[in-house]
Amino acid sequence: MTETPLGLVWGARNIGRVIGRSERQTHYLLETGAIRAARKVSGKARSRWFASLSGLREQFCTDCSSNTDERDSAD
Repeated sequence: MTETPLGLVWGARNIGRVIGRSERQTHYLLETGAIRAARKVSGKARSRWFASLSGLREQFCTDCSSNTDERDSAD
């Protein structure tokens, strides 16, 4: 995966690697707007997706300590 100095991840394949999805699954998520950190850039010949690495981690990180499940704290 190539990360830019600004913390951006370019392309559906690389975004998928970060979030643990296949390229096809990632394209679906991107096209339906399910990945909040992603944006589409259109050029003359084609368009390309990019996303903030920190935004991807915030949305898809499953083992982060900041993610708590309310069911765990309910007594």
